[in-house]
Amino acid sequence: MSLLQEGLVYAVEFSHRSGRDLVNMAKKRTNVIPIIEDARHPARYRMLVGMVDVIFSDVAQPDQVYLSYHLYLMFLSMLVTDL
Repeated sequence: MSLLQEGLVYAVEFSHRSGRDLVNMAKKRTNVIPIIEDARHPARYRMLVGMVDVIFSDVAQPDQVYLSYHLYLMFLSMLVTDL
């Protein structure tokens, strides 16, 4: 089995329309945890997400690098300190 079939996937979506689709998809894929929230504010959903091994960020915002870095600091289980 692949990681996506065995591990947990925390999926953050801001749009209510896409969030509804995400929730419906998560009913079939029980390892997907849907979070309807603005990804730019990880403190709002921090209590829902454990430490993770991988972060994939697909945010079409000018501050995408800034957001990805803060997600990395907040959620990544193994921090690489030589950045």
